[in-house]
Amino acid sequence: MLGMFSIKNTFSKGDTATPEEAALDPGQLTEVMQSFPIGGKIRYFSADSEEHAMDSIVIAYGINNHLIYSQNDINSQIEGRNHVFVIDDDWRDIVVRKVESMCIVIPHIIEDSAQVPYQRKVELLNETYFSRGNEITLVSLSGDRGLPNLKTTVRKRTIMREGYYAHHPVVVLEVDSDSMTMVDQRREYRLKTNVAATISLWQGHDSYDCTVVDFSERYARITMDENSALGVILQVGQEIILTIDVSRHTQRFVFKGRVFRIEDDTTVIEFVSIMSGDRFIPLTMIDIFEFKSIMLQQPETK
Repeated sequence: MLGMFSIKNTFSKGDTATPEEAALDPGQLTEVMQSFPIGGKIRYFSADSEEHAMDSIVIAYGINNHLIYSQNDINSQIEGRNHVFVIDDDWRDIVVRKVESMCIVIPHIIEDSAQVPYQRKVELLNETYFSRGNEITLVSLSGDRGLPNLKTTVRKRTIMREGYYAHHPVVVLEVDSDSMTMVDQRREYRLKTNVAATISLWQGHDSYDCTVVDFSERYARITMDENSALGVILQVGQEIILTIDVSRHTQRFVFKGRVFRIEDDTTVIEFVSIMSGDRFIPLTMIDIFEFKSIMLQQPETK
């Protein structure tokens, strides 16, 4: 389904818009769409709060005055010597030869999770976080060759008037297609090891044996028995509890994490928070250094 919106109302740039916008590079826009697909999971943070990155999802694109809800409704094509976009509007093709603006639309939802402190929720709900003109960096979690980073600028927060997300609050982000970079997800030094651990879906529920075979500062790669019941049901993005008992230091690390990638015989876990006392708290650099330092002392670590 394709929706229409007016430059002068819901998705207006405000008084700063010029009558004739410069055309955006179609090659760059195609790369943005491939890296940040509709339905793709992302992480976002403002310029001054990278440590408080939040998860979200791309629910639509805004191309000029067209609102697009499905990746199948827009295609990049070559027309003679020109690169154009063809938009499917209820079986009627609309050819866009000049893209003056592209927006990414995300839902404005604050996850009701114990991982998000009350004060942080208040800050995120505060209008100034998503006020017009704020710079927001998006990190795509859909890539397989790295982590695409994209700078965007908040056009506005609004409530959708029509379409699939009518009556829901969203944030409209103006894309800076020149800013996209690919960050190597393996830029942190990875260390091989062979340390026993357990994994479970919820705290206090059944746990399953696994082995940490390598790790970096925020990721661990694990293997499980090929007959493990848990290995069959794990999915990318799923939250898990990973417990690592370090025998030489009689110390236990309990991480809350999410499944980052599933390969043939291994699963990559991204650390999100760490158990402190009887609750999970966000990871700090001290926690990361402590974990790496103690893991380095193990004879299994190389």
